[in-house]
Amino acid sequence: MLNSGFTKAIRRAQPRRESYLTPCVLIDEPDVLREAVTKCHAYPTHPGAEPLLTDLTDDIDACARSYRDVADDSWETEYREKSSRRKGQVRAVRSVTTGGLH
Repeated sequence: MLNSGFTKAIRRAQPRRESYLTPCVLIDEPDVLREAVTKCHAYPTHPGAEPLLTDLTDDIDACARSYRDVADDSWETEYREKSSRRKGQVRAVRSVTTGGLH
């Protein structure tokens, strides 16, 4: 399943976001899921799942946008600097453990 055309299509279309608060392509970028379903001719197999791809898309998109606004603001004010510092520390550790080779 992880190497199915459907899963590969989702991974290819997944936006690369810096924020760790919006990592899920299915929840945070629902249009990517719908595009992959259309492209790969996938279909819901769970009872009640079809409205997620049809009737509820406007509500799901609005919810994703609303959450992303809050999450992005929180990322900028509370996490971005910490994440940047941590990445710098990881690079420094790699440099030391690899003898300066990256």
